[in-house]
Amino acid sequence: MLITAWNRAGWIDLPRKLGDRIAPLIGAAPQAVQVGDTLSLKLYQALGAALAMTNRKVILSDQGNFPSDLYMAQGLIHTMGQGHLLRTVAPEAVEAALDETVGVLMLTQVDYRTGRRHDMARLTARAHELGIMTIWDLAHSAGAFPVHLEKAGADFAVGCSYKYLNGGPGAPAFIYIAPQHRDHAHTVLNGWLGHATPFAFSLDYTPATGGSNADRHSCGGANADFGCGP
Repeated sequence: MLITAWNRAGWIDLPRKLGDRIAPLIGAAPQAVQVGDTLSLKLYQALGAALAMTNRKVILSDQGNFPSDLYMAQGLIHTMGQGHLLRTVAPEAVEAALDETVGVLMLTQVDYRTGRRHDMARLTARAHELGIMTIWDLAHSAGAFPVHLEKAGADFAVGCSYKYLNGGPGAPAFIYIAPQHRDHAHTVLNGWLGHATPFAFSLDYTPATGGSNADRHSCGGANADFGCGP
C-alpha cells in the first residue's frame, strides 16, 4: 500500500482512536485525547501552548516533580528566550505559592518516589481563580486509579502508556486538551498533520481549525500535531 496506507490502513486515524480509548480512564471527553510521540515531547507541546495563552512569565512546579518534566520546561524557556522563569517549591507549598505572577501550574499528580498525590480538583480550581493555566502529568496516575480531568477543569494533561496502561517499552504517550481550548491551543512544533490540508503539501504552514475535513480525514483539528507528530 506504500503511502496510501495512511488512509487505506487507517494510520491517520489511530492517534484519535487510541486517544478515545484512553479518554474514559482519565475522565476526558471523546476527541480530547490524542496519542503519539513521547511524554517529554507531549509536555513540551502542552507547556508551549499554555504559555502562549498567558502573558505571565512564571511556570510553577514542585520539587517532587519528575525530573524530565523540569528539564523540558528549562529547555523551552531557554529556546523561547522571553524571560520566563521556572519556580519550584515543596509539594505541600504549591497551593500557597499560587499567585497572580504565575502563568502556568505544571504538576505531576502522583510523586513517583513517595506516592504522594496532589488534589487535582482543588489546585486547578485555585489556579483558575487566579487566571493560571494548568498542566497535569498523569504518568503515574492513568491506569492506576480513576482520573477526572474534565470534572476538575484541567486545561492540559499528558501521560505515558507504557506503565499502568501496559503498553510496554516504546509505547507512545498521550495528550489531553480541554475542549474549550481546541481552537486556541497551538503546538510549538508545526508538523505535517497539523496543517489544514496536509495532503496538499504546501510549503507554508496553515494550522487546522477545531474540526476535521476531507483533506485531513480525521486526524485532529487544531491539536492534530499534539497527537500525530511532525
